[in-house]
Amino acid sequence: FVWALFGVLLSPPYSMNKIALIFLKPDSYCWFLWVLFWIFAIFNAVKWMINKFRLPETVTLIVCCLIFMGIMVLFEFRLFGFQFFAYYYIFYTLGYLIHKYDFFKIKSSTCLVVLVIVWAVLAWWWNMHELPSWVPNISYLPKSLLQYAYRGLTAFVAIIAILNIAPKIINGETKFNSLIAEFGKISLGIYVVHITIIGYINDLLSTIIPLNMEVQIIITAVLAMVLSIIIVKLLQKNQWTARIMLGKI
Repeated sequence: FVWALFGVLLSPPYSMNKIALIFLKPDSYCWFLWVLFWIFAIFNAVKWMINKFRLPETVTLIVCCLIFMGIMVLFEFRLFGFQFFAYYYIFYTLGYLIHKYDFFKIKSSTCLVVLVIVWAVLAWWWNMHELPSWVPNISYLPKSLLQYAYRGLTAFVAIIAILNIAPKIINGETKFNSLIAEFGKISLGIYVVHITIIGYINDLLSTIIPLNMEVQIIITAVLAMVLSIIIVKLLQKNQWTARIMLGKI
């Protein structure tokens, strides 16, 4: 929300309608941070309810996922970024369950290769808003359900493949692995800063130095990346900016 509001403040003219869109349709205002906040808040509220009323944890978490996705599919409810919340809440829950039960380990190299090939095929035909032409359109099922099912299956296969491949490649305390781990901790912050400042950098370069498009894209990307890393590192040094701007708890 802070970054979304920050983006609005840097984009005059100001209006209540523009600020209201942050809440009603956050699609263009760092929606992933907005959604991540609500996923975290609601997941922990569900966990509190499970502990309070001694409910079966796994069953309750899965039922919540089905309820949220059912609301999305049946009512096509898309205000407040709910369509993103319902979809990514499933993967947040899945990550929690995988970490808790430590399942989906594949020992066979052949199975792992097949899994990677299946993911590559699914990913090749992946589309944000449409089903691949070879997937049958089942008339009695909502089209949005089929789209989410295909996208979810593609992501699920990728997750299982990565969980099994990554430990085989990144399995030591080397400088390279430490660098990847450190970058992973700040990558979300870098991404948010990057998309916030890159437009301004591009406009400034266009004003100061006339360049052809390819060169300008490269210089803009490099400057945005370097400045993003510096800004994130500076924000990390203060506990309040780290918490408010980077979500560090």
